[in-house]
Amino acid sequence: MTALLLRRFVTPTAPAPILAVLLAALLAAACGRAPSTAGGGLDRETFIATYVELRSAAVRQGTAELTDATRTEVLTRMGTTEEALIAFVEAHGEDVDFMRALWDEVEGRLEAIRLEGGPGNGPS
Repeated sequence: MTALLLRRFVTPTAPAPILAVLLAALLAAACGRAPSTAGGGLDRETFIATYVELRSAAVRQGTAELTDATRTEVLTRMGTTEEALIAFVEAHGEDVDFMRALWDEVEGRLEAIRLEGGPGNGPS
């Protein structure tokens, strides 16, 4: 279920990311699953940069959901995995202040890309 939510994050039509992250954290808590390692070894900057790259790829692709090949290419280029992204969200999802700051940073970077004429700078 968490993997499906994460895949939803990387679409240009994704709902407010913080709500999806909170939902993922609540689902993980409800299932009694604790992350095996804090953040899956993924640091905040790598998570943000990877998420921004995934969102940018989805916008460039022009579809509602990334293809598996595109997702794999981005994750490989960023040196991480889908499992590491999920573990990061599970490890930090309950820290609302941390996640709010993280998503503010993601949105700021995506907005900067749009303003610079990068991927997906057209109308929303």
